[in-house]
Amino acid sequence: MPIVVGLSSASGIGGGVILMPLLMVSFKLFPQDAVPVSTFNILIGSIIKLSMGGGSSKASSGDYESATLMLPLMLLGSQVGVLIN
Repeated sequence: MPIVVGLSSASGIGGGVILMPLLMVSFKLFPQDAVPVSTFNILIGSIIKLSMGGGSSKASSGDYESATLMLPLMLLGSQVGVLIN
């Protein structure tokens, strides 16, 4: 499990696609139990990335134009997903 979490974090996939089904199948967790575990793993992965040089000036410079375009669309998509569900 740590290898899968490390690979998914390093590739940028996160926990939603790989970790959630893995937790639900291997540990027989319900989705409402697997979500906090997945979120905690994402938090730990983010802290490790930050401690390994994520705070350097080269790594922290972001593409704010793309973020400004994508963030409202992501928020809209999450709201539509909640309404559909």
